[in-house]
Amino acid sequence: MFAALFMMAMHVIDTIMTGQYGTADLAGVSLAMGVASPTIVLVTAVLGAVTPITAQLYGAGKVEEIGPIGRQGFWLAGVTGLVCFVLISYAELAYQFIEADPEALVVTIGYLDAVRWGFIGQAFYGVMRSLCEGMGRTKPAMVIAGSLLGINALLNYALIFGKFGAPELGGIGAGVATAIVMWLHVFLIAAVMMRPFYRAAGIFVRRDWLPDFAIWWRFAKIGVPVGVTHFFEMGVYSGVTLLAASFGAASVAGHAVAMNINGVAFMIPMSIGMAAAIRVGHCVGADDYRGAEIVGQTAIRTCFAYATLAAVVLFATRGYLVSAYISDPAVRDIAMALMIFVAGYQFVDDTQATAIGVQRGYKDTRVPMTFALIGYWVVGLPVGCAFAYGWLGLPSLEIYGFWIGLTAGLAFCAVTINLRRIRFARDHAKVRRYALEQGADEAEFELGREKVAEA
Repeated sequence: MFAALFMMAMHVIDTIMTGQYGTADLAGVSLAMGVASPTIVLVTAVLGAVTPITAQLYGAGKVEEIGPIGRQGFWLAGVTGLVCFVLISYAELAYQFIEADPEALVVTIGYLDAVRWGFIGQAFYGVMRSLCEGMGRTKPAMVIAGSLLGINALLNYALIFGKFGAPELGGIGAGVATAIVMWLHVFLIAAVMMRPFYRAAGIFVRRDWLPDFAIWWRFAKIGVPVGVTHFFEMGVYSGVTLLAASFGAASVAGHAVAMNINGVAFMIPMSIGMAAAIRVGHCVGADDYRGAEIVGQTAIRTCFAYATLAAVVLFATRGYLVSAYISDPAVRDIAMALMIFVAGYQFVDDTQATAIGVQRGYKDTRVPMTFALIGYWVVGLPVGCAFAYGWLGLPSLEIYGFWIGLTAGLAFCAVTINLRRIRFARDHAKVRRYALEQGADEAEFELGREKVAEA
């Protein structure tokens, strides 16, 4: 949770500092993140398949089999990071089809040109973090993110405002700082992976470094649905950001502030889901299916309790929170109104995110992906457009209409994915089948279970 909060705090710092520099710069960075964020999420989520695979191997006592998973993860990280670098290089073409403030677009293109250089590093970091967390070690990511928080703020201050002899780049400076910090994450977690605990998995030994497409296929079966699920979610938010550009820079900036605050609140249920994925994986690897079910139930109940508290706090303190980001009265008024939506949909957003994490521990990712596709793009965006633009005789609510659609889409995801979670956890035969079909054969699975029993 703290690792996620520290990472989100970096984005908060980016947003606050850019907003203090100027509304056009804040709008420009927000438009850039509309393309960069889904791309980064797609990369890290696909590579996140390393976590449940590692967790189930670790739970089954087969630590020596984690090494090949890590080495092939590095190969995939290089490929996906490079592909994303190329895609972002041509992102400027996408902005030709929207009506946006020309001054903001200059910042948008400059930010993307800078931040793309950190994508490959982010991919390698994602693999190493997933290996650590799959083996039950979550502290390294927390320590690294916390230690780099101050460096990120210092780089932002220097590059956005032109301090300490650095050039004054405005919002573009936030992109440069982000790319630098992405690579610092890689170097620090690589140092962690040299410790004796991780060396037992043989991740960096000189063998099996050639590409193994069988393992790549295992990653794809689990990771691609996870990546696509997150891409659908981030994509619809990014789509709203791009569509909001037609309502003016103030609407984009107000939307960005509300989304940023919501992102901070979202880190906790997301972290509960990540922790549940690790624990469910360990339980399934040890053939403790009832234990895995209890983990899922506990995660959802904890998340719902948190959502209740978060909704109250966000609603009560929305004025103070928004004022910390922006001083422009027009932007502040829009963000204040949107914060009511943020408080209200904590219940649906938080519970669907945690349920997705639980199912990831079971390696059940394809069906949740389908529900996400329907919720975000068949329900959420069309309903949002209808209210925003006044389709079908509805009132034209502009940016507020989009948030009505987002709430409806997330409610659909929360209900359907949680129903899937409940039924799946009780079907022990299906749980076992999903564990086996993603890698080990029956004999290997039984051997791993015997090792755990002996221990």
